[in-house]
Amino acid sequence: MNFNINALIGDESRFSLEHRILNIALLFSSAICFLSGFVNHFIDLNVSISIFSGIALAYMYYLSIIKQQYVIPLFLGLPIFLFVLNPVIWVNVAGTQGSYPYFIILFSSGIAILLSGPRRVIFTCYLIIVTIALVIFEYNHPYLIMGFSADIYRYIDISVGLTVVIIANTLLFALVFNSYNKEHKKAREYLTQIEKQSIKIEFQESLKVINEQLKQEIAERKQAEKLLRESEKRYRNLVENINDVIFTLDTRGIITYVSTAIEKVFLYKADEVTGKPFDSFIHPDDLTLALNRLERILAGEVLPSEYRVLDKNGDVRFVRTSSRPLFAENQLVGLTGVLMDITGRKQMEDELREHRDHLEEIVDERTTELKTANEQLQQEIAERKQAEAQLKYLATHDYLTGIPNRYSFEESLKNTVAKAKRGKEGSLLFIDIDNFKLVNDTKGHTAGDHLLIDVAKIIKESIRKSDTLARLGGDEFGVLLEEATVDEARLVAEKLRKKVEDKEFCFTNYVCFNLSICIGIVMIDGSLNSQKLLTLADTALYAAKEKGRNRIVLLDPNEETTTRFAAINQLVAQVNRAVKEDKFVLHLQPVVRVDNGKTLYHEALLRLQGEEGELISPRAFIPAAERFGLMPQIDRWVVGASLDIMRQHPDLCLFVNISGLSLSEESLLGYIEEMITQCGMEPSRIGFEITETAAVKDMSLARRWIERLKKIGCRFALDDFGIGFSSFSYLQMLPVDYIKIDGSFIYNLDKDPSHRALVKAMNTVAHTLGKQTIAEYVENENVLKTLQKLKVDCAQGYFLGSPKIIDQSFRSS
Repeated sequence: MNFNINALIGDESRFSLEHRILNIALLFSSAICFLSGFVNHFIDLNVSISIFSGIALAYMYYLSIIKQQYVIPLFLGLPIFLFVLNPVIWVNVAGTQGSYPYFIILFSSGIAILLSGPRRVIFTCYLIIVTIALVIFEYNHPYLIMGFSADIYRYIDISVGLTVVIIANTLLFALVFNSYNKEHKKAREYLTQIEKQSIKIEFQESLKVINEQLKQEIAERKQAEKLLRESEKRYRNLVENINDVIFTLDTRGIITYVSTAIEKVFLYKADEVTGKPFDSFIHPDDLTLALNRLERILAGEVLPSEYRVLDKNGDVRFVRTSSRPLFAENQLVGLTGVLMDITGRKQMEDELREHRDHLEEIVDERTTELKTANEQLQQEIAERKQAEAQLKYLATHDYLTGIPNRYSFEESLKNTVAKAKRGKEGSLLFIDIDNFKLVNDTKGHTAGDHLLIDVAKIIKESIRKSDTLARLGGDEFGVLLEEATVDEARLVAEKLRKKVEDKEFCFTNYVCFNLSICIGIVMIDGSLNSQKLLTLADTALYAAKEKGRNRIVLLDPNEETTTRFAAINQLVAQVNRAVKEDKFVLHLQPVVRVDNGKTLYHEALLRLQGEEGELISPRAFIPAAERFGLMPQIDRWVVGASLDIMRQHPDLCLFVNISGLSLSEESLLGYIEEMITQCGMEPSRIGFEITETAAVKDMSLARRWIERLKKIGCRFALDDFGIGFSSFSYLQMLPVDYIKIDGSFIYNLDKDPSHRALVKAMNTVAHTLGKQTIAEYVENENVLKTLQKLKVDCAQGYFLGSPKIIDQSFRSS
């Protein structure tokens, strides 16, 4: 039988330190009490019992109150049994204490049963045996217990009792220790089982945690594998479906992978090219380039490359590659890249290059054409500038004689008047050639022109450079003498008259004759404005002519008006009578189209019937009528007479001349509008002509007339174009339908290149502004053909039709 001290003092793994100390104290005190039962001489028994009882009570209080434990461990009751249930101790107590042993027996029995736990039956049997032995002992030997028995009995009883007690104790100890040993073994097995179960449970828990972690890791790994498969699938779908070829090569240039797109480029399947050197597919001419690029890429460069390859059919394809080195575990294993088929792009580039070359050829041709056109344009611009300069010159100069014209002369006259107001007086001379019409009629216009040129030359040579000479129109000239007195003016006039008179004018076929001039002189003292001076000078000239030709007349501004204008009054009176008594006559001259000869319209030309029935030219009475404000009345008569003629001739279209002085007559404009509206005929059948000079003098009035009459449907022409202004710009402001080029540019058009250039420029400008052109003074076929070449629209002149009178029966009274 194995005895374990831990069974008595408590296992270290199950009991605390103070618990073990109490067990040792109880065991020690029990041993003292047990020994004192036999040798009570060494230690006082009461002291031993008291010590033991105190320790026992303290231990029971500690377990029940402090530790809240009500079941005492199995072997902790053994010392109490050895003391309390020891018959030897009881005998000694009985011998000294009387009946106290019974109380001890009962108390001990209760404690023994309480502490025995599952061993209650064994301890009960033990108590019964010991009690029976004590009862027999005490009743048979009362005196021994009380201390009065004989020694012999005492020793006999003690021996018998001791023998019984020893046997009982021996049996009890054997049973107890055997039972305790079994219980201890069971307890150890139970503890071992519990520990195993605990370890198993802990292992199961750990295993469960590990299993959960493992499941989670497996799930995560499966998810990662799923994502990886999906990513690989997407990548493979991407690689397999893109048009570009994905490829890898090893360091030797062997193809280790190629996507299925290779079939679109090379017509090879992927497995047909895998494992083959890439240079076997390179065009021989590009092989060196491709191998060089391979070496450079394997050396670490990232290079795009373009070269040609051969497909399965041997056809050439252009490709572009973009590659980079490929590493595995920091070791160079080859390269990877993308291959794009750029054959289509190359073909397009070739086509574009051919197209570009073609375009360059076209551009070169066009550039050459443009250069030529530019040169022509520059030439035309130069010609146009020259023409404009010439037009500007002609606007201020007479085209025939080269001297200033009326416009320029009037501007100079204004300056001379301004100087006269400051004390620098001057003189104004009007000069007219006597019988000039006779020269024109007998010798022709060419002779008349030469005569005008010669007269202009004579006058220019006879005056100072500071003086001004101008052709005022027809055969009239004007001279401004700066800072000249009356006597000086007379001397200059006489000098001029004398030189012309002495001059023998000769023409072809050796025809020579002499001419004379009339001169009217007016002094410029600043008291009269330029217009009044012109009128007065014209009157002086008229007076000189009335005196018999080759005369000089000085008209003093201070003379009575009746004296000054006596001669003119007679003509003015005749004009007034003509208006009232219907003494005017209209002659019609056709305006025809140059291309087909059809008549566009007729121009109404005014004539005055003289006292004896002769026809007086407008040149004779129009200046006087203008000077005395009779033109609005004359224009009113002409419009009414023209409307009467058109009513009688429904197919006839007429154009009527309007004087520049009539433009300021608002009543006349209203009268014309009313007459046209009331007559009931188509307004486009009647048109009006105003001279360029009249329009330019008052642009706003001219524009108002044109706009108002065109608004009701009438047409307008600008007459005598080319001699009145210095620029074409004003044409944009005048919405006329026709431009009538002055006859001075037309009569020798077939012979004079400068006139052709001017007419061409005028025609171009007019057409650009949307206006038609009419050439005046067409007198021969050559001029007409020249106009056709210049693409002038219409023409008018004696060659196409002379002015003719309309029978009075066609007019209403």
